Amino acid sequence: MDIPKKGLQTIDLEKLNKYFGDDRQTLIEFMELFISQSKEYVETFTESVRNKNFEEVTKQAHKLKATYANLGINTAYELLSQIEYLDNKSEKYNELLKLFFEFKNIHIQAEIEALQIIESNK
Repeated sequence: MDIPKKGLQTIDLEKLNKYFGDDRQTLIEFMELFISQSKEYVETFTESVRNKNFEEVTKQAHKLKATYANLGINTAYELLSQIEYLDNKSEKYNELLKLFFEFKNIHIQAEIEALQIIESNK
């Protein structure tokens, strides 16, 4: 399996190697699934934050945690956990926004890295 080492900062390469070994096709499919599913979930998550739909924010944070845990992106997992369990989200909206934007930055980096992994394994 070819995984570009330069520039990767979020996805746990050792974890991927343990999961997929030399199975490039399954790795590519996994990365493509991550990109497509996370895009949908993050769009819903973003709308929920924007609309201050705190019940949906909690649900989406919970859904996304498993995805990021599977990729070994612990920082995103921790941020999503903090968002999921943040009490009084309406009163702590600024804190919620801070955590959300930190997550979004990691999400963007993870998408870039997933694309790099796909390209290097074709």
